[in-house]
Amino acid sequence: MDIKLSFLGGLSRYQENLIEVIKELREYSWTYKDISTHLISKGYRSTRDKELSPQLVERMYKKYLKKTERENNIEIYLDNTSIK
Repeated sequence: MDIKLSFLGGLSRYQENLIEVIKELREYSWTYKDISTHLISKGYRSTRDKELSPQLVERMYKKYLKKTERENNIEIYLDNTSIK
């Protein structure tokens, strides 16, 4: 059986917290510009210690959504022919 579990532990706690804030604000229809301004005012920085531009916030969020979609569509097949 081959299982790829690369999604486990993929984000640091800081990244998870940052994504959760972005996700919550997007649910309230905030623009990426408003979100980046809010995050900067709260002292958030990128993991590479850069200021969070609207473009960076958008890329982070879309990358998170793509990752979540990919993880939710994992198919696992078990071949029981070799089990004794």
